[in-house]
Amino acid sequence: MCPSSSVNHYYRSEVFFGWPTGSASAAAVPKSGPTDLFLRLPFGILLRATPIDGFERSDMGWDLTPSSWEWLLLSLWRRFRVPLLVCEAGIADGEAPDERRTRYLAACLNVAASVRERGVDLRGFLIWTLLDNFEWTEGFRPRFGLLRTDFADFSRHERASTPMLRDLLARMARS
Repeated sequence: MCPSSSVNHYYRSEVFFGWPTGSASAAAVPKSGPTDLFLRLPFGILLRATPIDGFERSDMGWDLTPSSWEWLLLSLWRRFRVPLLVCEAGIADGEAPDERRTRYLAACLNVAASVRERGVDLRGFLIWTLLDNFEWTEGFRPRFGLLRTDFADFSRHERASTPMLRDLLARMARS
C-alpha cells in the first residue's frame, strides 16, 4: 500500500510570527480578529493566522478561496510526491438557498479535477459533513451539512446544493 498524506482545508490565512504584546516588535503585530487562530510557541513566540479581507465569507467568518486549496495541493504534491486525500473541507452556510455552498463546492470540485489533470495523485475529497452537527466551540449554529438538520425533530432536508452534487456524482459513476 502506498503511503498518503491527508489534507484539511477550510480557509486561507496570512500567518504571522511575532512576539507577544509588550515586546519590542509588538507594534508590528496586526490587530486581532474574531476568527484568528493562536498557537503559543516556546520562548514567548506567538503564531497567529488571520483571515484575509476582500473575499466572500462563510458563516464562520472564513474566506472562501478554493484557489488557496489548489495552491496547497499543488505545493504538497511538488514537495512530497505522495498520494493526497482531502479528508476534511467544507463551508458553514445556513442561508436558504445555500448559494455560497453551491458555488464553493462546485469550485472545489473544479480544483480537484484541475489538479488531477496536472498530475497530482489526489485520491479523494471528503466534504465536512453529511449532516449539520454540533461544533464544540460554536454549538448548533454553523450549518456545515450537505443535508440540513432540523434540530427540533432531527429530520433531514435537501439543500439547494444537493441536486448539483447528485448530478455530478451520477455523471462520474457513468464515466
